[in-house]
Amino acid sequence: MIKRFLSILTIVLAATFAMPQAALASVFTWSIHNLTFEVPDGGTVTYNSANHFEIMWNDMAIIITLYNKQGVNDKNTDIELQRRANDFNMYDTNMGKLKVKGFKCKTLDGTMPDGSRALLANLICDKKDLFITVTINYLLGNLEIAEDMVKSFTIGRQKVKEEKKQKVQTEADAKVQEEKLKKEAEEKKKPKKEYQTYDI
Repeated sequence: MIKRFLSILTIVLAATFAMPQAALASVFTWSIHNLTFEVPDGGTVTYNSANHFEIMWNDMAIIITLYNKQGVNDKNTDIELQRRANDFNMYDTNMGKLKVKGFKCKTLDGTMPDGSRALLANLICDKKDLFITVTINYLLGNLEIAEDMVKSFTIGRQKVKEEKKQKVQTEADAKVQEEKLKKEAEEKKKPKKEYQTYDI
């Protein structure tokens, strides 16, 4: 895996274009596990199997691997993060945590030997027998994007069902409705986040 990642890294760093900061996202759903995550739009999928997924951009790459979580706990996820960092010969490393709904998430970020950055994350699913390792290689300045990718992991997509009831509109309701319409008109003027969805 290390050789494969380093070869992807070489291709990624050969390009000098900056990733566009537009609010476009691609949503991938790993159907067999009902696992969904978001990444910036425009990436090229370089590997896709039942338990391994890779996608790369001009200045970033992400590798996701799935395992069962039997025997996995906070202590050995820390050890596993440090081992992966050692395998990459990373330095200036920092351990951390991210809030990911439905998962316990530990992270390690640091510098790669070529000067690029890497964010390693381990996610233990609360409800499923699922342990996820994420490796994101990026250029300086893209840490927030890398963290957002990790934070986007979720089991399925929860839809909120609204119960609709007919009622007589009062004057107070009319004022509330008027304010709501004004806010919606203002929101329409703002650029909206667009998604492309995929099953993998």
